[in-house]
Amino acid sequence: MHLSSPFVSTWRALGYRRRERIREHVFTSMGRTCYRCGAYATDVVHIIPVSRGGAPDDVTNLRPACAFHNRSRGNRVDVTYPTISRAW
Repeated sequence: MHLSSPFVSTWRALGYRRRERIREHVFTSMGRTCYRCGAYATDVVHIIPVSRGGAPDDVTNLRPACAFHNRSRGNRVDVTYPTISRAW
């Protein structure tokens, strides 16, 4: 699902309803667990941040994350896909 438009340059410019549809699609297809820690995901993060050229509405550029990991990432490109281990 790629809803990209040459006029849409930021995540906020997509509009509330469109963002929510994209978020729900990501949560439905990938689940509601954070990609880093396995906690309940409340946010969706961009693998390649929009500020670094990532598409704001491409679901292949999005993945679920908890609020902590969404805010701690900043605009860094995260290419690592850690395995989630609950053996602590």
